[in-house]
Amino acid sequence: MNLSDNYAESHRYRRRWEIETLFGCLKGRGFRMEDTHMVDADKIERLLFVLVIGFCWAYRTGDIKAQEAPIEIKAHGRKARSLFREGLNWIRRAIFGDMGLKEFRRLLSCFTCSQSMTCNA
Repeated sequence: MNLSDNYAESHRYRRRWEIETLFGCLKGRGFRMEDTHMVDADKIERLLFVLVIGFCWAYRTGDIKAQEAPIEIKAHGRKARSLFREGLNWIRRAIFGDMGLKEFRRLLSCFTCSQSMTCNA
């Protein structure tokens, strides 16, 4: 196997890992999509569309929150929470917890602003 084959294989593995991570977030580690027990393909497609938007919002929010206050590193050297989990926790607190309207608006702006912007209310 030559260097370009190694690079291509590494790229394929990295993409597969990203997809596996996404499905993990959509399922057991996040939105629990499998708990719906849906079987209708059209409904599953629509649900997946909404969940992917939610994933992007949570990931973006987590990324911004981690820039403001880095996620702690555990003894094994990995982060205590993923960017997705960090963002999802913040969104849940905003919707169901004691966060004020100003912070919730800020979270909504995180979903709509460009990559180069910080989200401000």
